[in-house]
Amino acid sequence: MDRRRNRVRTWGVSLWAVLIAAFGQAAPPPLLADVAPPGVWTLAELDGASEPWPAASVQLGVADDGVTVLVDTGCDRFVAVASLDGARPVLEKEASSDLRCDGDRAAAEAVVAPVLADVEAIDVLAGRLVIRGAGHVLVFAPESPPTSAGVSGAPSVASSDRLDPTRFDAVVDASASNGAGWVHDPLWVALLFVDEASTHRSAIVRDEGADDGATTVRLWFDGMQDDSIRAHWYEVRLQRDVDGVWRVASARRAVVCGRPGMADEAVAGRCP
Repeated sequence: MDRRRNRVRTWGVSLWAVLIAAFGQAAPPPLLADVAPPGVWTLAELDGASEPWPAASVQLGVADDGVTVLVDTGCDRFVAVASLDGARPVLEKEASSDLRCDGDRAAAEAVVAPVLADVEAIDVLAGRLVIRGAGHVLVFAPESPPTSAGVSGAPSVASSDRLDPTRFDAVVDASASNGAGWVHDPLWVALLFVDEASTHRSAIVRDEGADDGATTVRLWFDGMQDDSIRAHWYEVRLQRDVDGVWRVASARRAVVCGRPGMADEAVAGRCP
């Protein structure tokens, strides 16, 4: 197989990081990781109004475990643990700074704290983290810098959803036991994992590093036949075992929303 770096194939068919690590927990089942990508999110809107408190910064730091959340309400800072009460998400405060504030910071605290104490729903829409509760809607934007989509002509990736490869890797194991050949080709493994039909503008990029046992495949499907979604972007990281079988180690997906007025970037969640 050709070992060129950044190989592209086009189908003609068409401050907080240390604290997050310190307070990370792995025992409870992930909650926010299934909804909100890990990282720092900053409040962008309150009930449809942008920057409601110019002198206050409200932030959520979602840890990689999808359970631990660092909260800055604009005044108070605390660590919370996310869980489910039936179908309802709960953020339970564990440790707090109990600061006293005035002005915009006090105003932010007065609204944000009750919302987080009585969450009704958490969603990601067009790359924004939306939290509803206590009669308000908080909309958070990701603070993570955009990363390259890795495909020529594709927009930047502002945020993405993590995909769980566990079930697919079980299929790889079973196929390898039956002598299937596709498990030895990382491009085929990545394509079968994402399970997307090619579009009139589809592309694959494979990045190969110095480690022969690892590779990354990025896939781009543009021009989708959907009222709200224009394109899908995937990043699939694969590892090869001693028998030459490739398995998915981790994967991410983002969408480009196609409705008028939406930003030309790939984002996590659903399109409105």
